[in-house]
Amino acid sequence: MKKLVTLTQKGLLTLILVLTSTNAFLQIQYTGYFCTGVNQLSPFKYTREYKQEGSDTFITLYKIYSATNGYYLNITATHYKSEKKIVVNIDDITIKIGGHISTQEITYNELSLTLFGRPGRFKEMYDAQNVLPHELALKFVSNKFENVKIANVSRDVHGANLTWYVLDEK
Repeated sequence: MKKLVTLTQKGLLTLILVLTSTNAFLQIQYTGYFCTGVNQLSPFKYTREYKQEGSDTFITLYKIYSATNGYYLNITATHYKSEKKIVVNIDDITIKIGGHISTQEITYNELSLTLFGRPGRFKEMYDAQNVLPHELALKFVSNKFENVKIANVSRDVHGANLTWYVLDEK
């Protein structure tokens, strides 16, 4: 009887360890959209991680997944709280050298939980019906005003290949 109890306890312990270690590596996948124009949306999956470096640098990392190629793109928002500045980088991780696609930087004067950012030249010139995403739209995650969510970001701010990643639209 004592041996049966010990085996059952070991089995339960093993099961608990497997479940907790598996859960630790699971991340919620969200659905975002790759937008190339009005009503031209292609869905993709992504994960989002929040990190802190030092006392006033907060990082939000989006990992973008392709249905055919898997994990291929990082979109990183780095908030430098003391400088009131947010830098958003888009990098293709499948390219070892030269995979950087774009960098956008925005500063703010006042803290708010509402969306902020900039519409961009293309939207200002051609989007009279207000249907295209902003060049860059962000929102703070909480009233601590540390990490940010990216609502949408354009892939190419120079307009040569104007496409957007629509992430946290809420």
